[in-house]
Amino acid sequence: MPDAIRKTNPKTLIMWICVIAAPIIVMLIPTQGVFTPQLRTFSAITLTAILLFAFNILPNFVVAVALPVSYMLLKVAEPNIAFAAWFSNIPWMFMGGFLLANVLERIGLLNRVAFWSIIKTGGTYSGILWGLAIAGIILNLIAPGKAYVPMAALSFGICKALNFEKSRESAGIMMGGFFASWFPTFFLYNPTFAIMPSLGKEVAPVQVTWIQYFINNIPFVLWLAVCIFMVIKLCKPKKQINIKDYAIQEYSKLGKVSLEEKKSLIVVSLLFIFMFTSDLHGIDVGWGFALIPLLFFIPGINVGKPVDISKINFTMAIFTTACLSIGHVANSLGIGQIIADAVLPLLQGKSVFFVIGAVWLVCVVAKIFLTPLATYATLTVPLTQIALSLGISPLVIYYTMNLSTTEILFPYQWALVLIFMGYNLTSGKDFTRIWGTKMILSFVFVLAIAVPYWMLIGLI
Repeated sequence: MPDAIRKTNPKTLIMWICVIAAPIIVMLIPTQGVFTPQLRTFSAITLTAILLFAFNILPNFVVAVALPVSYMLLKVAEPNIAFAAWFSNIPWMFMGGFLLANVLERIGLLNRVAFWSIIKTGGTYSGILWGLAIAGIILNLIAPGKAYVPMAALSFGICKALNFEKSRESAGIMMGGFFASWFPTFFLYNPTFAIMPSLGKEVAPVQVTWIQYFINNIPFVLWLAVCIFMVIKLCKPKKQINIKDYAIQEYSKLGKVSLEEKKSLIVVSLLFIFMFTSDLHGIDVGWGFALIPLLFFIPGINVGKPVDISKINFTMAIFTTACLSIGHVANSLGIGQIIADAVLPLLQGKSVFFVIGAVWLVCVVAKIFLTPLATYATLTVPLTQIALSLGISPLVIYYTMNLSTTEILFPYQWALVLIFMGYNLTSGKDFTRIWGTKMILSFVFVLAIAVPYWMLIGLI
């Protein structure tokens, strides 16, 4: 037996067997009716890629590059379809967003905002979590969807300052930090949400502005507050703590607001103005994310450094675009319509609460096996077609998917959560208790608060 195989972890070996066996089984299925040879090949390629993404036994970069190339070489789709996502603003807005966050993190502006927020909320355990929530909102205003890395480091620093080891209290701060870093994206427009309208545009062209996104999702400001309050109740320590002095000390280390920070705020302000006025200029906000961060490098501002470019997560941008290619190719093969035709009879005549609840549940179940992006790629088009058939705005479906694809019970289900778990301050038991409680609350919140609100403003 070769040494490479002998040294392979048994769990990894089983994963590889699944990866190899799955497409072989698919290719052995006879083609008939709507299951054409082209659709069979697409299913085999896509299933292989999804398993590799899920098992993480190859770098995502490798799989992401191979996926659209395989579609093209195996005649599943023409190059203009297999690589269609590269002609959208999605990969470029992701790279621009990472550049923006890299610059703001390096010059210390993100930390300044975070420590300022904690100082203002008092520094007690509940004050820390409310301070993180305020910081998360501000950070997502200046660097939309990119607050999770600095917030993870900040949350860890707070736990160490309090001498917390792995405990219920540290779990609350780490998970509260994650909620604060990501949940503002439910009501503040961000690059990740833009993926769904981009996938669904061939079925139902929908463009949402920054202001529309905020107005449509005002209830999720309350949702962030509910989640922070939940963490406080589940994880509040028995003894009083106060970290205000630590926050003041760390804030003072940053010194006065530097010239670099002031110049960066000019760039951030231009991005915010661009997003806020998208109703007037009519340009998709994604292009603002792609282009405005480049202003960091122009004479007069000159805040950007080569290191900020080198730290861009290009793999994430390529991975995102590869997941989009699944949707584009699936749409070209009519898979969305096939799924919609099969599911629609089950939903016709049902109340809108039933439909939205079903969408939430389907996405949560799919998320057990898929990444959020793979879930978007698989479900966006068919769910968009179902929404149109039922007279529901596709935006309602996208908003529901945006929330439900963040419902998990185990860290492996979402890479961003692993950043916070990597500090080893949250036990599996506490993680599941916090996220399981949140999952139940999420379902209730969508049906009791979000759906009635969407009905009130005419989206349903």
